[in-house]
Amino acid sequence: VSAQEEVQVGLYILNLGKFDIATGSFTADFYLSLKCETNCSPENFEFMNGRASTVEKIIDEPNEKFYRIQANLNSPIDLKGFPFDSQKMQIILEDKEKTSEDLVYTANVEESGIDKSIVFTGWNIDGWNASVQEHNYEVYKESYSQYVFTVDISRIVLNAFLKTFLPVIFIMLVVLF
Repeated sequence: VSAQEEVQVGLYILNLGKFDIATGSFTADFYLSLKCETNCSPENFEFMNGRASTVEKIIDEPNEKFYRIQANLNSPIDLKGFPFDSQKMQIILEDKEKTSEDLVYTANVEESGIDKSIVFTGWNIDGWNASVQEHNYEVYKESYSQYVFTVDISRIVLNAFLKTFLPVIFIMLVVLF
């Protein structure tokens, strides 16, 4: 029986784009760092909320893997606060084969973040969070370690106001005159 691998996951976002509020889909361009204390094979991961369109391996050492990834992802949308809503864009990573008995992710916060140069049109980037959770598959009686990187975004208030209410006010003025 092999020992449980502990994989430190770092994720650094270079660019976010094409956020579709109707479906919750977006694109992300990021660096992904996977590190272990000993030799490990953490490269058998998958995205639970989308697919990678390109994966370029930059570092391939026995205890470290480093990738540049572009992915098409989606997150649930919460429109309760519309037009002044805030959303959570998530990147969810899980191993394809190893259950949490064999592999556990930990969040490497020092090597995670969002590039300051990102311009995300129409939205404010309010911050990010990296966490690890246990995902249980009842049907298969298996649990997997999941790494979740969350980007908190909110609409720019002035834009949302002008786009939503200005046309209504204009139409009401026309009707009054």
